[in-house]
Amino acid sequence: MIFSMERPDVVSWNDLAIRRGMTRLYHHKELTKEQFLRYKKRYSPYGSVASLYLWAISAE
Repeated sequence: MIFSMERPDVVSWNDLAIRRGMTRLYHHKELTKEQFLRYKKRYSPYGSVASLYLWAISAE
């Protein structure tokens, strides 16, 4: 959705790399759906950019 549909605000709960990036960035052992949604709201309207950074953090 980010690349083919060019959507600017995509942060998906179902993407393991995004969740792993959030847990590393915010130093959580586990990430609840409520925490995820709170962080997702912070990134809006540039969630797709945040997703790219979260993917990079998860690969470290």
